[in-house]
Amino acid sequence: MRAIQVREFGGPEVLVDTGLPDPAAGPGEAVVAVSVIDTIYVETQIRGGWGPQFGIEPPYVPGGAAAGIVTAVGEGVDPAWTGRRVVAGPGTAGTYAEQVAAPVDRLVPVPDGLGLPEAAALAHDGVTGTGIVEAVGIRPGERVLILGASGGMGTLLVQMAHAAGAHVVGA
Repeated sequence: MRAIQVREFGGPEVLVDTGLPDPAAGPGEAVVAVSVIDTIYVETQIRGGWGPQFGIEPPYVPGGAAAGIVTAVGEGVDPAWTGRRVVAGPGTAGTYAEQVAAPVDRLVPVPDGLGLPEAAALAHDGVTGTGIVEAVGIRPGERVLILGASGGMGTLLVQMAHAAGAHVVGA
């Protein structure tokens, strides 16, 4: 399979298209044919040299979440996962690849009507945004200030606060 690999820390020029063996689903895992990866800013920081702070050393395949279709399952995994559209959620390593093996407990089914690009975009920010909104307990009629309202997380928080009935101010 094709994958993007970081062979040394640096800028985007260190991302190398390479061939790697196809992953196999181990016990409790599924293989996902990756359609869309979730890229987040911290990936650029890790690639730029922060890798050791995260326990990452080159060479490595970046990425921590992706959306696609389950093509195979390992021992102990319900075969009904095969053919399902899923997000392989945060903590799924090496998603800058055509395929990735992921623990089945990290798979989230993508509902009908939601595209894989949108599902992948929610992998990190959706989880964090939901946690913030639940922790804050936004109520209808409240005023809510969202800092960084134009970024991925901010855009999501604006929508979630609005859906909760708040008056939203974005900065």
